[in-house]
Amino acid sequence: MNTEHAKQLLSLFFAHKLHVDEACMSCHEPSKAMMHLCSDIVKCLNMFSLEEIVEIIQPLHIPFPIEQADIPQFSDFNLAVFRTPYLAYASNCYNIPYKDMGYMLLQGARKDMAYQKYGENQSKTAAMLGLCSVMKGKVNVSYMGVYFCNLSEEDQKILLPKLLVYVPIVQNYLLAGRNEKLLDEYLSLLADTTRKRRVGNLNTMIQIVEKEMGNEF
Repeated sequence: MNTEHAKQLLSLFFAHKLHVDEACMSCHEPSKAMMHLCSDIVKCLNMFSLEEIVEIIQPLHIPFPIEQADIPQFSDFNLAVFRTPYLAYASNCYNIPYKDMGYMLLQGARKDMAYQKYGENQSKTAAMLGLCSVMKGKVNVSYMGVYFCNLSEEDQKILLPKLLVYVPIVQNYLLAGRNEKLLDEYLSLLADTTRKRRVGNLNTMIQIVEKEMGNEF
């Protein structure tokens, strides 16, 4: 793939226009066309550094509108981005209720509401990265999630910082020149008690991206 084609593909991907974040309803026999597209996207991501990717998507970037639901909320980042898509993929189940996902993630004696909320938060976080699709209280692995689950653990970790740019609030921050005041503005959408819980979640994502770029946050 030539460089210009790669740049065009990445611009479309980060603008959420390629539909690879949609639910894969046949994850063990996924669409060959969609898997080929995911493969091309990952190849393109590996062609460029994170700094170069930001430069590539800058000219056509339109800031995503951010609401409360777009501010990440999770209990365990690794469970959210690695384990949740894998469980949705490997379980061979479709439209998994949040409560069931919470049970698979926690595996302990908890109340139903705890499973429900835990499954919801981790699933929605995975969906922000395009690895799952959530709708009406249910979660499915996405096309990109299927591809991601079939990568080695090492390759998944290498890819993670670049996939975090897919998260609207992270992308807006980077494309606004790493504007911390913008993050404060977004966090102000939350009530004080909620903001205190979620600021750590947002910082976790930003720190991974900044570390990849050789910066401190």
